[in-house]
Amino acid sequence: MPVFTILFGVALMGIGIGTYMGSVEPSLSEFLLQMILGLLAVGLGVGSIVKKEMRMHLMHGAVLLAAMGLIVPAIRFAIYLFNLPQDEQMQLLRVILTVAFSGAYLYAAIQSFRAARKNRKADTPAPPSAPEPQPETTDPA
Repeated sequence: MPVFTILFGVALMGIGIGTYMGSVEPSLSEFLLQMILGLLAVGLGVGSIVKKEMRMHLMHGAVLLAAMGLIVPAIRFAIYLFNLPQDEQMQLLRVILTVAFSGAYLYAAIQSFRAARKNRKADTPAPPSAPEPQPETTDPA
């Protein structure tokens, strides 16, 4: 999952760069926001590879980031549908691609968490049982 998180972050940064360069009137604030989200995802992915004991926490942070990347652009998309000028096509493309990648990542992360929980339950050893009483032996001496 950490490698997938890094790829997710790189994809977000690629979306930001591509839509910024292809836009008629590029918005620096939206470009920077996209780059920051991508860098955060890459950082969380790299951090979970380096700090294995923090992997669960960092991956949950990445899922929270993906959830925000799904919900916030979905709301913005609904607003765009009501009043969409022609020159904002690249912004619409950015929103659609961000929602698609965030949704795919969120789905994959949830599946990974479910599999990890199943594996953790399967690997949990049974509690030790009480020792069996030994028959008393008498010493003939």
